[in-house]
Amino acid sequence: MKSIDETLYRNMQHLLEKYGISERNCTLSCCLNPNFFLNYRKGVTKHFRVCDIIEVARFFEVSIDYLCRYENTSESFFMPKYKLKPRDEKILMNAIRRLDPVGKINLANMLHEELGKTKERVLKERVEKRKQTSETLT
Repeated sequence: MKSIDETLYRNMQHLLEKYGISERNCTLSCCLNPNFFLNYRKGVTKHFRVCDIIEVARFFEVSIDYLCRYENTSESFFMPKYKLKPRDEKILMNAIRRLDPVGKINLANMLHEELGKTKERVLKERVEKRKQTSETLT
């Protein structure tokens, strides 16, 4: 079983990737040591201080419970390669709000199908890549 510090680190890394924020920007915004994440990775820091965890939780606007939970990140979690610009996100959200209930259901179904297709494509690409690497090794 993983230690609480490993879980905290993994969840913080997940949030950094999810929001496209660099470790450096996060530490500067939280007024933490710029090597906060690096020190943990290298083993210089074995445990996170509670005050540092609170600052990171405030930065991401999540609870400390969220950072401590083991199940927050999943290997199968689909992470988009890009993030919408705030203006585009606002336009999209306004368009979704104007949809009637049936339109919202149809949109949700289409998005679910597209995510499923994307996951399948990514899995196929991974399998093909593994086959290619195993063929080159033999």
